Amino acid sequence: MNSLQDQVVVITGASRGFGLAMASEFQRVGAHVVLSSRDEAAVQQAIAKLPTPANAFGGKCDVRDLTQVEQLARAAVSRFGKIDVWINNAGVAHRYAKFLEIDPPDWRASIETNLIGAYHGCRVALAQMLSRRAGQIINILGMGADRPAPNQTGYGASKAALMRLTESLAQEYADSGVRICALRPGMMWTDMLTGAEGVQTPEMQKRMEWAMRVFGNPPSVPAQYVVRLVERGGENGKSYQVVKPTMFVPRMIGEMLGAGKRNPRPWK
Repeated sequence: MNSLQDQVVVITGASRGFGLAMASEFQRVGAHVVLSSRDEAAVQQAIAKLPTPANAFGGKCDVRDLTQVEQLARAAVSRFGKIDVWINNAGVAHRYAKFLEIDPPDWRASIETNLIGAYHGCRVALAQMLSRRAGQIINILGMGADRPAPNQTGYGASKAALMRLTESLAQEYADSGVRICALRPGMMWTDMLTGAEGVQTPEMQKRMEWAMRVFGNPPSVPAQYVVRLVERGGENGKSYQVVKPTMFVPRMIGEMLGAGKRNPRPWK
């Protein structure tokens, strides 16, 4: 197992939720972390919440803009001397609705952030890592990566394409020393899910809350999984899945026994 002491981890979309949880968990094992988001103030507030803010750095970066992603990488190297791990976590989702009900700019935003933004991250990270013949790139997947995503077509399409990009890059650079893999963190109790737009009818809300109880986790759970993945060295081209039957089957049994009635919203 690899020690992450003094390793440098860059995480996009890290001012809150899953990104911030990963930054915290990486710091707990001695890594330096570089955070980014579109909001400079939010990044600085996030850094202040970390276990050791002195071992963190970050700033504004819109991953849709290659120049900004390049600047983030240069800043990380200037501050810490290298980049060992790059996690393409920044993501957006349009409201939950059928295809023709989504405004084109909102649909396009999912592709531009989730796919093009990750492409920018992969391009920049590879440029930094290839000369050292070492490094790990992790692309964060989601609904749609391996099956249809009705009512989330933009998000689903972006994640399916990101999975193919991950697999292709892993084969192209198989002998480079850089490992490229993907992760499905599963449903997380973050603003993206708990505040999802379009889940309005009582029936839809009931189904969503059931799914969140059975399949959802606080972001710290998949964040700890990512740290363990990097410690052991993620297999090139592989897609990892956090939520497995050993986790959700006992919860389904609990639902049958009335756990949902006793605590319908454990994320509150």
